[in-house]
Amino acid sequence: MRRVWAPAALAFALLSCNQEPDKTQIGRAEPPFPDQPIGGRSLTKLRKIERAIEPYVKHARSTYPEARARWQSGLPEGSALYVTVQINDDAGRLEQAFVQVTSIEGGQVAGTIASEMTTVKGFRFGQSHSSPETEIMDWTITNPDGTQEGNVVGRFLAEWQKQH
Repeated sequence: MRRVWAPAALAFALLSCNQEPDKTQIGRAEPPFPDQPIGGRSLTKLRKIERAIEPYVKHARSTYPEARARWQSGLPEGSALYVTVQINDDAGRLEQAFVQVTSIEGGQVAGTIASEMTTVKGFRFGQSHSSPETEIMDWTITNPDGTQEGNVVGRFLAEWQKQH
């Protein structure tokens, strides 16, 4: 089954991606957590969120090739690249997840799920996962000093949530 980016489903998935992972099971770099869930499950609110994040997803996708090139050239010791993707299960449930990148080849990004999965079934924190690069919604480079680069959609949603 081909995964399709569905903004309303993304917004729903954001409601359940809020737990900090056990950092000993993923790379040494600080992951871009914790995410805060955004409220409301009504279709009206979900559509409002999808409209709000649309330009941020577009921006993140347009800047991803530079982040990919940096990762392929070798990030500094203790840094890591995460991509944000949607994961769907056989029942059609969708959930947004961070994936710590371990390889990028042939248009596919592969890595380790770095989010506690609470909505989709059959996926878990620490599990291997791959997605087409075209389905990446956001990217984050974490640095050993705790700073982050990217995370355009995540930063926007954190601010948006404060206002709504």
